[in-house]
Amino acid sequence: MKLGLGLGYLKAVPLGLQHCWLKRTGEHFSLSRPTSHVKNLIFGTMYIEQVGEMKILNYKTGEVCVINFVAEGWSGKNKHLLEGFCYNSMEDALSKKKTATHRLSGTWTGRISWQPMRADGTDVD
Repeated sequence: MKLGLGLGYLKAVPLGLQHCWLKRTGEHFSLSRPTSHVKNLIFGTMYIEQVGEMKILNYKTGEVCVINFVAEGWSGKNKHLLEGFCYNSMEDALSKKKTATHRLSGTWTGRISWQPMRADGTDVD
């Protein structure tokens, strides 16, 4: 964990990966976690915000999910918002084509929706 202190906030950057093994299916996942910000240390109500990218890799299938945790901003419109895409491989996730198989959206404190996508990048209705 790498810690940083700014004017009125504390930033915690997790280092390394977190691993999860599912015994029943034999799947092994690795997760890179987003940065955590503790805001309003001096004035106002203190709160925690997750910001940045999180990657989840399934070593058994090669599937990758890339989730972006959006910063809240001054208006609070994007509070706890996340959006992401799932890919068949790491190469697909890193390619410029971005051939996602599924789209994720929602909030990390509430509901997350999972929607399949067509090969052209549009949502399946």
